[in-house]
Amino acid sequence: MKFEQDKLFFSNAVAVNVKYSKRWNSSVKKICVGEIDTTAVSYYLKKYSFIKASLIEEFKDAVKSQNKELFNYNVDKLLGLGFGLTPSGDDFLVGILSASHFFEDIPPFGFFLKNVRIDYSKTNFISAEYLRYAIVGRISEVITNTVISVSEKKSTADFWLTNLANTGATSGKDTLLGILTAMEVYNAYKSC
Repeated sequence: MKFEQDKLFFSNAVAVNVKYSKRWNSSVKKICVGEIDTTAVSYYLKKYSFIKASLIEEFKDAVKSQNKELFNYNVDKLLGLGFGLTPSGDDFLVGILSASHFFEDIPPFGFFLKNVRIDYSKTNFISAEYLRYAIVGRISEVITNTVISVSEKKSTADFWLTNLANTGATSGKDTLLGILTAMEVYNAYKSC
């Protein structure tokens, strides 16, 4: 894929004109609640486990420890992990990075966002862009509404969870797993 003269050119001869496209800016609302009930999120991930539980636990410990070398080592282990247009490890990272912006006032999340380093050469162009956006807080509507509706126990939570879980072949569930991991870290701190 290449970009020139306001067009994206793909290898299959498809060109997309982006001249009049507009930049979408999502608003990130800081969340501060006593504890996030993760039951509904866990329900959507029942029997889904492409990323090993031990790797997720190592990642959680790395974030909680606020040791930038340790969590960047774990970020590196997840980059490009899996198959598909956006690999599972990348989608997981998009989920936890995106959710981190909502919980940024809690120590491990702010520290994580300021110190995370991603080697974009370890993944593909599409995943790299999603990761770049997640790091700077440019978060999709479905992820934003999922995090907010679950955290604040809104009646729309099931709608947003379903939409996210059904995104792509595995991307939605992998992203949701990253969000769940962030919520579990949030619950371990419970102070804002």
